[in-house]
Amino acid sequence: MGQHKCRVEAELVAEVLSTAACIQGRSIVDDLKGRKQLRLTAAEAFTESARFGGLAGSSALVMLAARHFWNTWLPLLPSAVSRKKCKSATQRVINIINETEARKQEKGKTLLLHHWPTADLQRAEDDLTLRAALYGLLFHSHADQDDWEGCLKVLDEALQVLPRTAHRLLIFQHMVIVKARLGQNFMMEIQKFKDQSEEYLAHMWQRLALNSNSVPGELTCYHHAIQALQKPESEWQKVDYIMEFSEWLYHKQFPLEDVIFHLKWAIDILLRMQPDRGSPEPAEEQVSTPAAPEGPGAEDSGPPSLEKLRNVRQLETLARAYTLLALVVTPSAACHQDYCLMAYTFLRRIWQVSLLTAGKSISESRIPAAASSHSLLLQKEKEKSKDREKDKDREKDKGREKDKGREKDKGRDTKQFQSPTPGKRLEDVPASIEEWASYACPEEAISVFKQDQSNFAVNPSTLQKPTYSLYYLDHLVEALQKVFLHELTIPVLQLGALIAASVVESKSLKDLYHLRLALVCSDLKLREAAAFHEEVVGHTYICAAEQASCRKEIALKKEKNKEPLLEESLPTLSEPPTPAQQAEMKTLVAKDKTLKIDGETGRGLDGMSFPQLWTLKAEVLLEMDLYQPARLLLSEAYLAFQELDDPCAESKCLHLLARLANKEKKYGQARKMIERAQRLGGSEQFWYDSTLTLADTLLSTENERREAVVRQLFQKLIDTFNVLKKERPNRMPILEFMTTDLEARCVSLQIKAILEPVGCEPLQNSFLLMEMDDRLLEIEEKFTNIGRKEKCVDIKLERAKMKRLSAQNEKDEERKTAYYLEAYDLVQRAAAEEEEQFHRIQGLLSLQGLQNVSTPRMRRLAHLKLSLVEVCLDTLQLTWEETLERQLERGSVHKLLADYLHSPSDYTSVGLKWFTLKRTLAHTVLAQLGSSRPLCAGCVELRAQLLGLAGKALHLLAVHADPLRPAFYWEESLLGGAELSSLKCLEVIQEDEEREGPYGDLLAFRATPEEHGRKGWDLKRRMALARRYLAQASEVLLQCLQVALGSNLLDIAAAASLEMVGCVGTLDPAATCQFLALSQSCSASEGMRDVLLTATASTSSSQLAALLQLRHRLRRQERTSTSLFASVEQRLAAISKVPKLGMPLTLPLAPGPAALQTHSGRVQILACCVVLGGSLNLSELQLPHGPGGGLAAHLLGDSDSQRARKYKCPGAAAGRRGDARRGAGPHSGPPELRKPAAPPLERGRGPCEQPAASRARLPRLPVSAPPGRASQNPLRTAVGWSADAENGDPGQGRGNRRPPPRPAACGPGSTGAAPALPVSARGAPGPRGAERAATVLQDVPGLLRAPLGSVPLPVCAAGRALAAWQNLRVTEEHFNFLSEIPPTFRILFLHHSRDRTHLYGAAYEKPKLIPAAKGKALQVGGSCKVARVAVSPAAFSSLLASARRFREHAQAEAHSEDTAPSPGLESEGVPLRREEHSLQRFAEVMKPMEEYLRPLFPLLSCSPEARAPIPTVVGDLGKYKGKDKERKVSLPQVQPEVADDVILIADRHLLELPLEGLSVFDEGMVSSVSREFSLQMLWNRLHRKETEGSVKKESRGKDHGKRGLAKKGAKGTVSQIIPPHCITVDADNFRFAVDPYEEARGPEMLTPVSVTREILERFRDTFTARWAGHLGNKQFPSQAEWEQLLGSCGGFFFYGMESFLSHILVERLAAMNLEECQMVVLLDLARSYESMRRHVESSENKSARQLSLEGPIETAVLLSLVGVRSIVANQWPTVLQDNAMRASVLWENLLTNGKPIGRTTRLLQKRGTSETVNHGESLQTWEDRLALFRPQPRGSEQLPVALNLVLYGLPHQAIV
Repeated sequence: MGQHKCRVEAELVAEVLSTAACIQGRSIVDDLKGRKQLRLTAAEAFTESARFGGLAGSSALVMLAARHFWNTWLPLLPSAVSRKKCKSATQRVINIINETEARKQEKGKTLLLHHWPTADLQRAEDDLTLRAALYGLLFHSHADQDDWEGCLKVLDEALQVLPRTAHRLLIFQHMVIVKARLGQNFMMEIQKFKDQSEEYLAHMWQRLALNSNSVPGELTCYHHAIQALQKPESEWQKVDYIMEFSEWLYHKQFPLEDVIFHLKWAIDILLRMQPDRGSPEPAEEQVSTPAAPEGPGAEDSGPPSLEKLRNVRQLETLARAYTLLALVVTPSAACHQDYCLMAYTFLRRIWQVSLLTAGKSISESRIPAAASSHSLLLQKEKEKSKDREKDKDREKDKGREKDKGREKDKGRDTKQFQSPTPGKRLEDVPASIEEWASYACPEEAISVFKQDQSNFAVNPSTLQKPTYSLYYLDHLVEALQKVFLHELTIPVLQLGALIAASVVESKSLKDLYHLRLALVCSDLKLREAAAFHEEVVGHTYICAAEQASCRKEIALKKEKNKEPLLEESLPTLSEPPTPAQQAEMKTLVAKDKTLKIDGETGRGLDGMSFPQLWTLKAEVLLEMDLYQPARLLLSEAYLAFQELDDPCAESKCLHLLARLANKEKKYGQARKMIERAQRLGGSEQFWYDSTLTLADTLLSTENERREAVVRQLFQKLIDTFNVLKKERPNRMPILEFMTTDLEARCVSLQIKAILEPVGCEPLQNSFLLMEMDDRLLEIEEKFTNIGRKEKCVDIKLERAKMKRLSAQNEKDEERKTAYYLEAYDLVQRAAAEEEEQFHRIQGLLSLQGLQNVSTPRMRRLAHLKLSLVEVCLDTLQLTWEETLERQLERGSVHKLLADYLHSPSDYTSVGLKWFTLKRTLAHTVLAQLGSSRPLCAGCVELRAQLLGLAGKALHLLAVHADPLRPAFYWEESLLGGAELSSLKCLEVIQEDEEREGPYGDLLAFRATPEEHGRKGWDLKRRMALARRYLAQASEVLLQCLQVALGSNLLDIAAAASLEMVGCVGTLDPAATCQFLALSQSCSASEGMRDVLLTATASTSSSQLAALLQLRHRLRRQERTSTSLFASVEQRLAAISKVPKLGMPLTLPLAPGPAALQTHSGRVQILACCVVLGGSLNLSELQLPHGPGGGLAAHLLGDSDSQRARKYKCPGAAAGRRGDARRGAGPHSGPPELRKPAAPPLERGRGPCEQPAASRARLPRLPVSAPPGRASQNPLRTAVGWSADAENGDPGQGRGNRRPPPRPAACGPGSTGAAPALPVSARGAPGPRGAERAATVLQDVPGLLRAPLGSVPLPVCAAGRALAAWQNLRVTEEHFNFLSEIPPTFRILFLHHSRDRTHLYGAAYEKPKLIPAAKGKALQVGGSCKVARVAVSPAAFSSLLASARRFREHAQAEAHSEDTAPSPGLESEGVPLRREEHSLQRFAEVMKPMEEYLRPLFPLLSCSPEARAPIPTVVGDLGKYKGKDKERKVSLPQVQPEVADDVILIADRHLLELPLEGLSVFDEGMVSSVSREFSLQMLWNRLHRKETEGSVKKESRGKDHGKRGLAKKGAKGTVSQIIPPHCITVDADNFRFAVDPYEEARGPEMLTPVSVTREILERFRDTFTARWAGHLGNKQFPSQAEWEQLLGSCGGFFFYGMESFLSHILVERLAAMNLEECQMVVLLDLARSYESMRRHVESSENKSARQLSLEGPIETAVLLSLVGVRSIVANQWPTVLQDNAMRASVLWENLLTNGKPIGRTTRLLQKRGTSETVNHGESLQTWEDRLALFRPQPRGSEQLPVALNLVLYGLPHQAIV
């Protein structure tokens, strides 16, 4: 009794304690206030309450405490850390509940569940649910630690204690999953779900498949999941499981046939699915189909047509299935492309259905509004009709007015919902690619999609997983791009933008697709569409809301993993990853991670998905070369991925950052990033891409073994992929492509390594090249097997290049020919294969809307065709030259006999192929050019290249058709003379009419009369054909020049100009000189641009550097059509002060199509045709039926000929009459322009002359002109000049009524003006000598049409604009430069052809005005001579090698001499021997240079005899013939003034030679010889806008004298006498920097500091008092001080050791503007031990290209680009004594004598002394140094010390 009482009391106390503990816990929970640590205290209180309730034996108290315990822990349960913490407490609570329930069952107090009272039924249900939930929590606590055995024990216990109710289903779910993970049998447990629905059962099997630990288990589970779904309502779930199962089969490396089978099964189910189950649809489109079969093809009924598929969900799933099929099949399979096209078709159908639904919905929404307004109006009408029954007419009128008002209202409502595209409805789908590119889905349609719930529009109900759909959509875009269907990606990306806007409702995701659209549109050259999508995105690529959301999610995740605990903090970082994390990492490796929708709002992206979105955006921005936003996005994403502990995403970010660093040329940073990314790891594609990026990084460095290192890197990855091929057979095609591509790259690097060594034996190279060729052939077969035919084309081109190299090294002619044939065959096959693929792709596309689209495949094919044309032209030129040489070597009889006896059977197989090839090359060239025309649409570079090659081809055809050999046009013996008169222009001199000129000696003129007629007719026919070819070639080349100069394509412009030089020859020296100067300027600008790009390699150094490097990259990638390139050009123009012209340029004026005059049997191209003329319309030419005529006809087309306007010019009329005489064909011009047939050619009159009745004097080339006439360049159009103007009357035409501009002054006599052509419209002299020229066509047809756009003109910048970019530009204004050259200049041009087989020379001198009788001025002197000589490239290379060896020896001698301990320690003979060796080595350079240039000496000669008025044509410069027939013109008996200054404009490699030492410059009265890089640079130096404070130019006479008197020296120095034509430099504005490190070692009197100090002291009273600078190292100049010195001076003097650019930052110098610095004197290149050590230390961090900038020529280039007018510098290393001598002589003559800089430099070049050999003799006084410079004896060898100092730029600057 007592025990029972005590037990009852204890139970009562326990109940009280349980209740108290429960109340305590509830009070803690109610007072949490965000303090999470109190939840743990409350949970402990509830645990104690449950314990006391168990002691009391009260099940109610226990369950109440357990319920509060669950609710307290519930907010913390998502965290694994919290679950681990509550594990023990949960176990205690469960044990208490089980013990309590067990005691009740023992006492028999409990009832079965169905015996419980009704009031307690709900409570019992809740208790069972709570107990099952607690067991589930305990299960997850064990599962978090991968304790699956513990999980199984917990679940077994739960099944034992829980009653047999439905609550045990949760336990069974966990149990089957655990057994699946443990590999145990779970079939008994799965039977517990047999009473559930088939969707639930299938879902369980699918979960078991995901958790099974064995492949057979997973396979069984997937099979049961699919078989469980049999009802038609479960078709969608069944399709999803089948597609998921097929993906599983692919990744588990099951056969691809099984994968394809299941995907086709899913497609079959989808196609046979009822289209609108559960949704209303028109009755006529309903299709009743049976249930889906169990496999594809189970029923015979075919699938429905595409028009009947309207369910968007069905269409999207079909597109996804076909995309999967395209991804899993081999790319080489024929069905791969079909699957891509099917997926595209279904996505396009989604557009059609959705827009149709949106249009229908919008139209239906207007009906209720219209009906309500209609009823209101009817009521008003009834009321008014009752009041006004008597006046029915008025009521009717008012009713009509109201009806009109209703119609207006309806129209207003209609306009409110109108489609944005005018003329199209909202439901109309864009019809062409251009419309798709610029399409924007209307906002009202997007609003409809957001609210729509039907199956016939893009909405959340049809796209239940939108990010999943976008994932496959992105894969489809990649697949379409790989098969070169870029056009089809635009509608797909547009759909992605629509889904992002209407379903996901994320602007940032929509911006991603707009960026991709902009990139694709720019690749297709759709400029406006690309700009539109860029504008839609704007300039904000990451917003603050995204960053805040992402950081919030990261903080919440950290918070979950780091819950505040009472006792201890759990080490979460050391915990093993959860299964969810492992699955996530797995998807990252496979790149299967998709974006997630925000779970709270159901729209927008989840905060954790923003880093991935930023990465995707950055990848697109990198492709668009937008570096700064890409860097911002990648940095944010990388930090986020680090916080999220996502290593694969981190590695991808690092890889993209490395690519960005590579683009910015930060190679060291890029290498570190890639290596770190590879340590993190990634998928196969990641390893492939990152390895290629690392290879690019290594190859961009200066490491000597970089190729070997990269090959090892590639080989290591190849071995890894070969292992993966065995493990992953389904990835075999992709891995095979990667390994094959890496092997091809290895071979390319090996070939490069083979060709780099110079001294390698040719035989050894041949064997190595043959071995590489075999390897390339194997690689080509591999690429063919895997279906990558585009790579096969690249391999063929590489092999062709090797074949050509092997042919060059081959000695045997037969094998050499075989190599050339193989090379040609490879290039032709490559072009043919590419063209076949292109046409196959074009056949898949609709031709509508593709006219203005330029695809990458199209441009690739165009490049291949043009490469083939270039190879064919080179081969054609070579074969024709060889044939011509053989014909010249043997006589005509031998030639006839050899041709007669030769038979095709005599050829070998190789010889026969070569013979056939030579006969078909010309036709191949013209056919390829004709077919390339449509491929160049939208690409200016390709169009210019096409025009240049077409002009070259026509020129070659003209040369081949001409009966005269090509060298004839460069020989004077057969040409009529042309003289320069003081009163007249260049005239064509008539020859004896009894003789047929140069053709009199030909066989056709010596034959019998019968033979004479036949052979003469054949000769005339060939001459006429050659003239037509040449006219067409000139026109096409002029078009090429216009396009190239307008688009700044200087390399193409240089080649076209040089080709024009070949077309004109010496027939028109002025024109030839113009085009030669243009070619040389373009080539020089290209070279100087390379120097500037090297100097600005660091993009962070200046704005100019960043812009130049970005522009260069965009140009190389052919992305010149992007808005980024346009903005870069605009920015460069802005900082360089280069204005843009808004009007497009057109072609120059030409007098007519027959611009080739034949006079006295000579073929003459008049300057008015080639240079001074206008647009030559090829449609009006008589196009012969040969290859050239066919090309021109094809290029022009019939429509262009019909659009052609009339010519009203003498050449046109004469040319048409000449064509009519020869029987003009259908292309000879419009009917109204044709003239009656004229008699054949008569003696003494060419085919283009007028008949005898109206014969007029031929047009004359304007070489000189009276002052006051405006100058016009040959590429300037006479805009507004009437096409109907006749007889010089400009008022009868259409267009602007402005007078026409004058023709250009191309001749040497032009003084800024040019006279008009003295020819009337019909060929007769017009009023005032026919001052008007012919009109110009306003429309150039077809291929030759000029592109729209603006052409920048180089205008000198005012202020402190950047000058470097401005000085690089070459525009059409270049043709005016020669007319603006001062008359004291004699310009000499030396320009090599590209292959260095010919050297072109030109000499130009402007006439001078001399006083004559009656106060008149006469023009005397002046000349323009051109010449071309054949040279040996090997001889020139040997000459350059000798020059380099001399500089190296000079460097060694300078170092040994300056580092000698004392001059007295050496014997007296040592310096003499050194000097002898130096002279000998210098002679090894001078003698070959003299021999190399000797053929041009008559041209370069400056003797007074050669400078008198002479014929302007120079041909065979060693033989002067034909003087007996030259017409003499009387001249005033005045000795012409000799040109003072010779300016030598030569190529970059020629400038490496001591050109000033040529003997030809010693013969005449040359006062100075200065160097120049181009005529463009010379003009830039001459013409500059003066800024405030600068010295005025052209200060002459009295001012100079006054300045000289004012600056008379203290010792009686003679006053300065400045020549009147000089530009003055203020002596007070000089700055200097002398030996800033004080590294000079030697006698004190020879150190730079001592010499400069003596100069400053000597001229202090007259000139140097205001000089400022740094003398020695007392105040070492910083970089800012260097810039201040250079930027604030009128002249700068550097005197020190090493090179000048080794003292300053080159990138900072390139970004400066030194236009105020008129003169720079550099006495550098001396060396001492200290200076050498400093230079070596500073060079360690510089690349070889950066070190090359310190060369003397590169230094002069940079100083010229930044605006310096004259640069005096050494061209090879020197010694201190020589520099001291130069300093003494320079400043003595510049300051005291007032000599110009050119004459002073020439004084140093012409003077030398034997005393200078004795370097040991110290020079104590100033006079001693000057005395050493004595005149050098005539005929003695020139000393290297005399020719070391050279002048670049203007020679006529003098210091005052």
